[in-house]
Amino acid sequence: MCIRDSAEGETMELVKTADISITEEENIDLIIHKTASLMSAATRIGAILGGVSPEREEALAEYGLQIGIAFQLVDDCLDYTGDAQNMGKEIGVDLREGKITLPLIHTLKNCSPSERKRVQEIVLAEVFPADGLKEILFLIDKYDGIQYTLRRARERVEEGKRALHPFPPSPEREALLELADYIVERSY
Repeated sequence: MCIRDSAEGETMELVKTADISITEEENIDLIIHKTASLMSAATRIGAILGGVSPEREEALAEYGLQIGIAFQLVDDCLDYTGDAQNMGKEIGVDLREGKITLPLIHTLKNCSPSERKRVQEIVLAEVFPADGLKEILFLIDKYDGIQYTLRRARERVEEGKRALHPFPPSPEREALLELADYIVERSY
């Protein structure tokens, strides 16, 4: 199932490349298929190997799904705000590849028609304009695209943490809670 989800996610991403009409819901669906399903599968496998009850297995799978979504949302923010040297890749690589992620989706939802048209020109350009990233970063900042996306990531982390409710307090549960918090606190 995880392999199928990943393949579907890759296909969805290709279809939505440079598509500025992508919605937040479509973006989250893409994230679920590409990133979150893998994390969900990993936590489910841990549950199975640990011999937990079906209820706890589902709880861990849900935890993995939610932190997987949060992880990708933060990663999408870091593509605009991260430190290129520490990340090992240039800022804006995803955008240059035509990946329209939540910081920009939120911006496009709130910007003026002329600003939206300019974003479309930049994204669809044969050669990415030299000042294109700077213009888009300005708009993302103007419309709080990063802050919005980080809020959405924190909401997913909280959902993931709530999924651990069936587990009693323990060092293992505490480690999972700390991992969830780290996901939204990390920066490069």
